[in-house]
Amino acid sequence: DRMIYATWSTGYRPGGVNRRGSLPPYLSDFLTNYEAGWKTTLAGNRLRFNGAVFWEEWEDFQYSFLGANGLTEIQNAGAATIRGIESDVQWAVSESLTLTGSMTYLYTDFSGGPGFPPALEQLPVTPDFKANMTARYEFDLQGLEAYVQGALVYSSDAGIDLREAEAALIGRLPSYTLADFSTGFDAGSFTLDFYLNNAFDDRAVLARTTECAIGTCFGKAYDTPSQPRTFGLRFGQRF
Repeated sequence: DRMIYATWSTGYRPGGVNRRGSLPPYLSDFLTNYEAGWKTTLAGNRLRFNGAVFWEEWEDFQYSFLGANGLTEIQNAGAATIRGIESDVQWAVSESLTLTGSMTYLYTDFSGGPGFPPALEQLPVTPDFKANMTARYEFDLQGLEAYVQGALVYSSDAGIDLREAEAALIGRLPSYTLADFSTGFDAGSFTLDFYLNNAFDDRAVLARTTECAIGTCFGKAYDTPSQPRTFGLRFGQRF
């Protein structure tokens, strides 16, 4: 019913050479992770609550970016510390209603290295907070097993580049909230579902890239958006 654990782990990625011969090779980077967590079932097994806290030390980490002439460069950017907590919950409120959710919170420090001054408050790419929640209600509909479900996803904003000048040029990925809904029934031999994804048609920017080096092509950045509002019917048949 209840378990706690602690883990220490370490590993590395080997170094290598850059495609551009005029650039120096990059060194191995090393990661050491300290983690403690818990896994529990409570309230007569109706509530599951799991989580972990962790502290990671990342030394000489390898950072890749698009350099001159469209060639990717890899450099050792320095050292970083990543502290965080993650958790997931599943709660059977009743025989019909189930709530599930999960979240991750990160707090990062970047100490910098040659060519990478520690000007950023957090490491790029990964947002410092993400969470999701789903509510599902199951019921009997004229002898059919029916359900309605709603899901919500939230992500805080995130940086794109580790370098100060390039980060200022390309901006940040804004925070977003997406909502999905679905309903349907199971008739035994077949299922029928109606879904509505991104119900409020929010344009979440999931990634941003440039065709060449950011300093040259930042004015024509390419955004990867979330799927727009989408709805439809899904049919399944058992044979």
